[in-house]
Amino acid sequence: RCNEGRWLPTTARLGFGKDKFNKGTTYKPVWLYNSSEFGLDNVTTCEVFDFSTNARRQLVPASPCRILAYQRPVYFDGSLYWLTECQETKVVSFHLYSETFQVISNKAPFPHLPDHCNVTMCVLDNRLCVSQIFWPTQVIWSFDSSSGCWTEMCSIDLTETVSW
Repeated sequence: RCNEGRWLPTTARLGFGKDKFNKGTTYKPVWLYNSSEFGLDNVTTCEVFDFSTNARRQLVPASPCRILAYQRPVYFDGSLYWLTECQETKVVSFHLYSETFQVISNKAPFPHLPDHCNVTMCVLDNRLCVSQIFWPTQVIWSFDSSSGCWTEMCSIDLTETVSW
């Protein structure tokens, strides 16, 4: 979490989504976290809760990149998504059916996030989107999974909307 530009201790965020290929009824809670934040090895750890065994299991290998710890994962179209903590920001996905990770975007238009408090990932218009604020502008980028490209969906002049 961010508070006035200072980094505060975080807790890992639980992702929750539906495995749409397994009869569309299998829901999976996924806990992806940077282990070093809990005093463990400096790796990214992934645990999936399995309702059939009523237990959680650790997946190896986990994410190929450290994730932004404060960020809530986003569910879209059978996968969970996180922004990474890499020197150049990437988006990593976790496919709920195959339980595999993939970096879906190496060339994001937001290559370095100087202030992680001003970026949000969400789903808009049935697309994975990232909103980033560089005062006085907020830009929303949309990801086209078929081409693997990001396009600017809109740019908002926040000085015009402050009075709202």
